[in-house]
Formats: sequence, structure tokens, C-alpha cells
Amino acid sequence: MSLLSPNLIAFMAIVKHKTVHGAADAIHLTQTAVTQRIRSLEKQLKTTLFVRTRRGMVLTQEGEALWRYCMAAKSLEGEALARIQK
Repeated sequence: MSLLSPNLIAFMAIVKHKTVHGAADAIHLTQTAVTQRIRSLEKQLKTTLFVRTRRGMVLTQEGEALWRYCMAAKSLEGEALARIQK
């Protein structure tokens, strides 16, 4: 169970797997669905989060900032779920 938005879950999966393909496989979506979620997130935040390279997806400076917030949110999510589900 995750309290994070589907767009952030897709974002985190790309960071972890370095490719849209790897992220899509990991979160059981099509590559198109993952790409759409990232585009939606970028539109919402009015910034570019990734740059495509030969080695995969690389975070922009703004993407790195969002990644740090996602890690903090994921940690807090774990704490919250543990307390709620006692």
C-alpha cells in the first residue's frame, strides 16, 4: 500500500530503474502510462524532471530536489502506516 500519488510512484520507479521500460515493468504499467504520468507531473510542477541519455534517464536539478522530498515522504509514509496499522 502506498499513500503517494501514482505520478510520484512512477517518478520514483524511473529513478530506481534508470529507464521507463524498467520502471514500467516494476510497477506493472505500460511504458506509455509511465511516460504519461511523468509528463503530467512535469506539467503540474512546470519543470523538466529527467533528461534522456544513452544510459537512461538522468535527473535534472529539479528532479533531484523532488527525489529528496520523495525519499522523506516515503520514510514518513512507512512510519504512518506502521502506527495506523498496529
